[in-house]
Formats: sequence, C-alpha cells, structure tokens
Amino acid sequence: MNQTLQVESGPRRLLTTLQAFMLCVWMLMAPPGRAVTTTTTYTLPAALTSSPFNCTLTSGTYVCGSINLDKDAELKLTSDVDIWVKNGSFTSQKNLTTNNGGHTLSLSVDSYVTMQKDTDIDMNITASGSVSFAKNARIDGNITSSSNITFAKDSTVNGNVTASGNLTGAKNVIINGSCIVAGTKSSITCTGGSAALHHVRVTTTGTTTACGTTPVTITACNSADSNGTCTPYTGGISGTLNADALDDSDLVSVGFSISSGNSSVTVSLPTISTPQTASLSFSSLSKTASTQGTCWNGSSASCDLEVGSCGAHHVRLNHAGSGVTCIPATVTINACSGADTSGTCIASTAGMTGTLVTTKADGSQQTNSFMIPAGSSSVTQDVSVTTSQTVTFGTTSLSPGTTSTTTCWNGSTADCTYFFDTAALVLTAPDHTAASQQSVDVRAVKQSDTSMACTSALANGDYSVEFGCSYNNPSTGTQGPTISSGNTSRTMACSGSTSSANALTLTFSSGKASLNLSYPDAGQVTLLAKYSGSGLLLTGSDPFVAAPAKFVISNVTSGNKKAGNTFSATVQAVNNAGAVTPNFGRESTPYIPILAIAKCQPTFTGSVTGVLTDGATSTYSGTAYTYTFDKLTYSEVGTADLTASLAYGSNGSAVSYYLNVSPLAVTGTTQTGAACGAVGPFTPAYFETSLASTLKYTYSGQPITSVIITPKNAYGATTVNYTGVPSTNTFAKAVTLTALDATGTAIASTVGSVTAGGAVAASSFTQSTANATVTVTATATPTFSFAAVTGGVNGTKPAPQTVTIRATDTDGVSSAGHTQASVPIRLGRLRLFNTYGTSLTSLKMPVQAEYWNGTVWVVNGDDSTTSIPAGSIGFPSGGTVSASYTGSAVKMSLGKGTITITSGSNAKGYTDVTTHLGAALGAANACPSNATRISGANLAGLRSYHGCDKTGATSGAYDYDPTARANFGLQSQETKGVVHVREVFN
Repeated sequence: MNQTLQVESGPRRLLTTLQAFMLCVWMLMAPPGRAVTTTTTYTLPAALTSSPFNCTLTSGTYVCGSINLDKDAELKLTSDVDIWVKNGSFTSQKNLTTNNGGHTLSLSVDSYVTMQKDTDIDMNITASGSVSFAKNARIDGNITSSSNITFAKDSTVNGNVTASGNLTGAKNVIINGSCIVAGTKSSITCTGGSAALHHVRVTTTGTTTACGTTPVTITACNSADSNGTCTPYTGGISGTLNADALDDSDLVSVGFSISSGNSSVTVSLPTISTPQTASLSFSSLSKTASTQGTCWNGSSASCDLEVGSCGAHHVRLNHAGSGVTCIPATVTINACSGADTSGTCIASTAGMTGTLVTTKADGSQQTNSFMIPAGSSSVTQDVSVTTSQTVTFGTTSLSPGTTSTTTCWNGSTADCTYFFDTAALVLTAPDHTAASQQSVDVRAVKQSDTSMACTSALANGDYSVEFGCSYNNPSTGTQGPTISSGNTSRTMACSGSTSSANALTLTFSSGKASLNLSYPDAGQVTLLAKYSGSGLLLTGSDPFVAAPAKFVISNVTSGNKKAGNTFSATVQAVNNAGAVTPNFGRESTPYIPILAIAKCQPTFTGSVTGVLTDGATSTYSGTAYTYTFDKLTYSEVGTADLTASLAYGSNGSAVSYYLNVSPLAVTGTTQTGAACGAVGPFTPAYFETSLASTLKYTYSGQPITSVIITPKNAYGATTVNYTGVPSTNTFAKAVTLTALDATGTAIASTVGSVTAGGAVAASSFTQSTANATVTVTATATPTFSFAAVTGGVNGTKPAPQTVTIRATDTDGVSSAGHTQASVPIRLGRLRLFNTYGTSLTSLKMPVQAEYWNGTVWVVNGDDSTTSIPAGSIGFPSGGTVSASYTGSAVKMSLGKGTITITSGSNAKGYTDVTTHLGAALGAANACPSNATRISGANLAGLRSYHGCDKTGATSGAYDYDPTARANFGLQSQETKGVVHVREVFN
C-alpha cells in the first residue's frame, strides 16, 4: 500500500496550523468532566398538582406543603398563578428561572423562603418567616416578609421590599423600588427611597348620631392624599384619634395600632352623646410624620364630624305571646339604634313618642299612646282585651320617625300576634344573675263569670304542674334550669315543651303558688308550665334572662413588661358559683368581653394613663370557654389593672347591660380589694441616647457636653411616667453609661472607659413640656478617658476614636440596638511656647491645643471652645525677673491662643510660665506649690508627657502641666546668627 504525506506551504499551511492550535486551546480551557446543563421545565398551573409541588386547588389558590426545587428549574406560566405554601417553606437550588409569558406569579409562604445563586424570577413573594437570596439574584416583583430579608452580592430587585425585621445586603445590591423596613437596613441601595411615614388619615362618613359608636378607618400613608387615597405606609404605627368640640374641649378618643406589614385599621370612636359638630385630630403618634393628619368623609377632606340627634332605627315590641282576658297583656316598647338579633338590640336613648296599635280578630283597632323619655330606651304598656282571641301588635305616629319598620318578639320568635285565653297559668320568672336562686310566682287564673275580674282557676290545694323550657338566645345550650318545690328538685332539658318528668307538686292558695328556679348558664330562656285535670287545661310561659355574675381576668403575662411590647391575658364569664357560662358569647349576635386599663402607679402630678391597644381583639376557645387577648400592649411605665366590660357584635361596641336588660351589667378587674397594680410593672422598651448639640470632638479625660437619655416605648414614643421626681411613687431607675466602639462592641478597659459621670441617678429623669408635648429626659456629662499611655515619650498613643454611649438601667432596659450618641474622642494636650522680646513691653506667649492624629501631634483646628481661666496661669519660683498675667481667660481660636505676660521690673531676665490644668490646687497635683497666682483649670485631659515638674507627678506618665519660658531683653538663638557684615567708607 502506498502512503503519501503531503506537506502544504504558504497561507493554506498557516491556516491549518492556526485551526489546530485553537482547537487545542479550547480543549485545554474546557472544565474537566463538564456535563451539559439540562433545564427542568414545569408548566404552571398544570404541574402544581404533581411532584415536587403536590398542591391542591382551593378557591383559586394552589395550597401546598413545603416546596424544594432542584437546580436549573424553570417555571413556565400559561395563566396567572397564586401559590400558598401552608405551614411550610419554599427553597430552590441554583439557576431558578421563570417564563411568565405576561402572567403574574404570586407566592405566599407561612415559613421561610431560601433561593440559591443565579435566581432570575418574575414573582411577588410574601412570607411570614425570613427571605434570603444567594448571589446574582434578579427578582422582578415585590417582596414582603414578617421577619428579615437578606440578599447576597450582585443582586437586583425591580419592585418594592417590605421587611418587618431587618433588611440586609452586600456589595452591589440594588432595590429599584421603595424599602419599608421596621428594623435596620444595611448595605442596600433603594432607588425608590426608604418609605417614611408621610401622614395618617381618618376616613369617616362625615356624620354620626349621638346614640352609638362611630366606625372609622385609619390609614398610614407615605405620600400625600389624592381624593381620599394615598400610597400606603406599612412600617407600623400607633396613636390616638381624638374628637374635640368646637371650643377645643375633649369629647372622646380611641387608641389605634396598625401592625407592621399593614397600612390601615378600623376602630370605633366612642359615643358622642350630645348632637354637635366635632373636630377630628391625631395625637400621641408613635412615629414622626412629615405632615399633620388628614381626614376624608367620602367627598371632601373635612375633619368635621356632624353628630346628629339619635332618632331610633326602629321600635321593637316584646311580649309573652299569650295571656288571659282578665289580665292586661304587658308590651315592652323598645327604641333601637340598630337591627334586632333574637329579640334584643342596641338601645336608642334619644327619646320618642308614638301609638301602640292592637288589631283584633274582627279587624278593629284599639290604641294606646306612649312616650319614651330622652335618656331612656323603653317603656311598658298594658293592653286589655276582654274576649278570647288572637290580636296583632303594631305602632304608628312615631316621632321622631324611624328608618326601619316595627318588629315584635315573643321570646326568641319574631311574632306580633298575642293570644288571649279565658284561663291560663301566669308565670313571673325574674331576670337574674346565673346560678342565683330565684322565686317564680305561678298564678292559675280565669275570667270571672260575672265580670272582667280574674278569679282563681284552681281551688286551694296541691296540684301537679308540668314544667319545661326552651332556649331563646342562644337557641341551643348544654345546661338547663333547675326547679324545686319542697324536697323535690328537677333539672330540666330544654326541649321546647313541658314534660311529666319535670312535674312538681305546687300548693295553690287563692290561685297562687311558687317554686324556686336556678339557671347556671347565660342567655334568655323561656320557662313553660302546664296543668291538665278535671277537664281543665291551663298553660303559661315567661322568658327570663340570666347574665354572668362577672368576668374573671387571669393568666396575665407575669413579671416586668416593656411598654409597647405585647403581653397576654385571658377572660372567662362565670356565674354566681364561679363556674364558666358556656353560652356566653354564643348569642345570635355574640356578646364579648373587652379590656381597658386602669393606672395604679405612679400617681404624682403629671403622671398619665397610657393607651391599651387590642383590648377588643381576642380569640375564643369553645372548649375552655375562654377569651385570649394575646396582642395587648400598654404604652406607659408603671403598674395598672385590667378591667373587663361588656361589648356587643363584631366591632366590639361597648354596652351597659347583658341582652339589654337592666341592671344585668357584667364587669371584671384584676384588682383585689384595695390592692391595685396586679399588672406590671411596665418599664421602657429601650433608651435612646443623643447629644444636646453636635460635637466634632471631645478630649479624652474631659466631660462630654450633655448626653441626653430618653426612655421610649416599643412604638418609639417617650414614656412620660419614667421620672425620678418626686423621689417616691416613681419608676425611673439608676442608669449606667458605658462606651462602645463603632461596631457596637464594648471598648476594652485597656483601650479606655467612662471614668466619670457614668452613673446617672434615677432623680435625673424629669418631665418637661414643649409645644404642649410632655417629654422625659435625663442629662449626663460622662467623661471618656483613654487608658494611660505607657512607655514614656515614645509610648503608643491612641488615635482618635468614635465612642458610642450606651445607657442601661438596673432593670436591664438598654439603648442597645437603638439610637445612641456617638462622639469622636481625641487624645489632647495643651502646649506653651518659649517667647523672647524686649524688657520694656509685655511678651505674648503662644498657646496651642493639639491632639494625636495617630502619627504625630497636630494643631486641633476644631478647638475654639477650650478656655484657660486666668487664675490657672502661674509663675513658678526660680526666674530672674518677676512677672504677672492680668488678662481674662485665654480662649482657643482654631486651636491657638496667646498669654500676654508683663515684667514687673523692666529688667532683663526670664520667668517660667505654667497653666495648672487639674481640678483644684493642692500639694499632690499642683505645679510647684510656690507658683504664684494659680488655681485649677479643670482641664486635666490636656496634660502631657512634658511640662512642669509638679509634686506628685508620675514618672513617664502623661500627667504634667505644660510650661514654657518668657525671656525679657533676650533674643532667641535663631535671631543671633550673622550672615554678612560689611563696612562702607565714603
């Protein structure tokens, strides 16, 4: 076989060589063993019902457990998708992408969200836990977390970010939107700006009546209003909404709290009982708004609330449903401010007049005029009908008129008919406190054969009467009334009819008998009775209301509580025997307890009762019959008691009586006897430290001018009860000031410490008033001193350091994590310079304030405040001439000053000059005690290594007063040199 090797030349050979070379380079650069990337595409929503999602479609939302996506996953949308990870987390490995196709993807997660690097998604994310992204993440959408949000480097968000905790980034993290952060924000650029509170707005209908509370909506905004709308602020805020009369006197107010992550809340303004024009305004806001609060009434930005007369919503007629012709039927006429619920309503007390109309079986009518006086809500009217028949009740001529028609109730049944019989059992079952024994009167009556008078339907003697009961409101129950007569007792099951099993033998005399009744639960129940014998059938019924005896408040979070932080309590409605009443809260429109707070301590003039929030927000346990208030907050310092009272309906509108039956009020308190203050003590949530004015520097060893300590609650408002004056009945504590470096780490004692003024007495916290706002602060002047320089003149000296001042009281309340004063500290010294001049005039000795910049001593050009008292300038003995200083204090200007020295004899010679920088003159710390005219300057922080050889100085230490020499009639050596002499002869 012939083989031929062909060798090419020229350009073609060169091209072949280059191609081979490039192929080798590519093979060498390719990563060893690199596999081809395979993308796993999930088409949504179709793929959501299978692994790895395993979701179930519920009301348009895909509800899933925890989701974990492998790397290189792609989510491809064919429609809008809402995903809810219920009680789980969402995690993805690297290279998660979405292909939205113009559709919206929303992810809501009950726990945390974690996505690895190179995420590129178009998705809105809401999480109860933390949210974190590894590097190179790109997110198009909004991100909201009830915890912390974290981004690694080189990440971008095109949307808004809201964090109830901290927002933390790294290099090149950009949020192209707004950042709303309740905690701290670090290493992140928000191009939309970090949203701040612009104002709060209250929205009303503009009108209300004097007969009930007024629901209002309070909205936090981070932009100006536009026709009653704004850009929401979700950083959380609390405060008080006030309604004032036109003369600025207070009418009513209500506290509110908008939790972080939300922008609005609906509360009810208490009843304004007098018709008038009220003006709405805000106070005690926990955060500073850019502008004052606004109002919107649906059509204009008016803050006027027109309170009109309380015309009733409707009239409700309550009756027994049946009776006898010889006894007038009693009809209770009720004025209502709202709709009925099972025969009860919220009362209207505006007063009204009208006519009760009774329509008989033949169509004829009889009328009875009535008047409900202002301040009352009901009146009773007797209606007599002389023949057995069914009549119908109604009203007419109501003034003022009502907005709805009249209603009628027979127990829990909506019925306007009433049956008059010729004979019946008439029962009188009183309204009472649950589990308290009551006496029920039973009358067996019939119409007389000769007149309209009643006569006994039963001869004197013993008769067996059947009893029963029915639940009215609530309509069911688990407990029944107990009835008794003599030694016989029956506990009835309320089936709605009488039963022989519930029969009692009653002794009638003149047609009257009685029995005992006790019902352990709450609600309205109808007692039923029937007698049958000797061809006579007598029936009767009477509804009664049993109310809880009181509210029991328990399980209050124990120990110290921080003002504004949440605490909890539970409330139970109990009967007269102390047992819970299971039917309380199960009424057709439930009654609930609401909590308020009563301040116990402090009581000094100027102390205030704080705001209790979420006192009307509770969860109910139907098994323990317990209301749990787990989001209570109290805004002030001190001790207090919780009080419970009745409220009605979903809005928690306060009412006076259970089922509107006077005098069945239900209340409770944590106070035991005369001992108040079972809740607390409440302390500030934290301190803030600040400076009275900005300081460019302070010398080591010199007091820091005015550090201000302010106690705050968790909302950021000042706790004005944290005062130490007067000395008793106060809750302020002693505070210790410590020093931290720029990273927030405590400065080691080998570096420096607060050496004076760090102990702040409780009595330092005092109240002050500015612009009608009361605040509390303490002012301190702590001294931070660097550790003593060792090693002599060449010893290591500290460079300037910024020191942060932390305040901590004896209860552990601290400024850690909050605003803290920061002061640059410099190691300083005062330097005097030798001076020369004629003996015939005064000499000017230069004085210079210097600091160590980390390398050398330099003039402190920022110092225009240091002042050297005239009395601290002295002249130690040993000089050849006497001298004096007669000027005033020497004040630095840009770090420099002058001491003007006068010779006493106009003779040639010298004198030494010193400034005593210690606190006072004494043998232990003065320049030689024979120095004339000398006292302390209180500037010991400006002593240095060189200077006057004072008594008590430490060898090698920086505790010497500066000194220099004033030379009269002498020239300095620098001026004695002769450069050139020439004689000229002319």
